Amino acid sequence: MAQAGLSLDSLYGKNYAGGIIFFVNTEPAKYPKFSGEGLVTTPDDYGNFTPWGCVGEVTGATGREVGEGPANTQKILDKMCSSPSASTKLVDELVLNGFDDWFMPSIDEVDLMYYNLHKKGHSNFMGLVQRYQSSTEADANHFMIRFFYRDTIAPVHKISGDDIRPTRIF
Repeated sequence: MAQAGLSLDSLYGKNYAGGIIFFVNTEPAKYPKFSGEGLVTTPDDYGNFTPWGCVGEVTGATGREVGEGPANTQKILDKMCSSPSASTKLVDELVLNGFDDWFMPSIDEVDLMYYNLHKKGHSNFMGLVQRYQSSTEADANHFMIRFFYRDTIAPVHKISGDDIRPTRIF
């Protein structure tokens, strides 16, 4: 895509590969943990007020970087927590536009959504609280979240129910 001479800004917000483009990897050395051409997210929010889950348990899903969302998602699913991760299960079971390989994005992936979609007026980030979940765990009781309404990333309690934007690699 980018090699075809199209500007990145012209690609962000476009429908492709089952979702909306928010990242195209034009600098592989900058994103060593990412193995794909780019990332898309769902056109709408999923699971409003769905808790992250796994309260009081460490899942090991601490990856923050672009490309770590799939591994984080798998670690959360593999943990089999006593308070299951409702949001991760919801994303794992999602079939949308013919694709079933959606995952919870890492915090850096959610950050790319903020800058490449939300700040540029693409997509419908109209969640009731405009707080978007990531798959990045902060500790046994907290995970990382992106506040779209106040340009902040912070840890919040795992019982917190916030908006979800499932993501997939293309």
